[in-house]
Amino acid sequence: MITALDTTVLLDILLPSVEFCDISARALEDSAIGGSLVICDIVYAELCAHFQTQRQCDEFLQDSDIRAEPLGRPASFLASRIWRAYRFARGKGQPEASNKRCFPRYLCWIRPAIRKELWRVVVN
Repeated sequence: MITALDTTVLLDILLPSVEFCDISARALEDSAIGGSLVICDIVYAELCAHFQTQRQCDEFLQDSDIRAEPLGRPASFLASRIWRAYRFARGKGQPEASNKRCFPRYLCWIRPAIRKELWRVVVN
């Protein structure tokens, strides 16, 4: 099984979060036992912001056996449709600027639909 990781799970461990570090570390370990770990390019960008150099981030990913994979335009477009439907279903209409933070998670989740592989997503 391939597990797509959200930025928050990795940051819970890296920064670390008192509240979520143990939970996230356990989820990451369980996922690694069951298969490979991946992040999308947006999660990679968010993660890189917490390192001094790209090389440091890449070494962290390599040491953690996490690979970064690009989404591609079809996956990104499909993610936008799902996120939009989610926002309308919650009665919010068009997404407000303050709610844009949620969107990258849909990019992470949608890649399995495009690639038709067995994936699971780990988010907080």
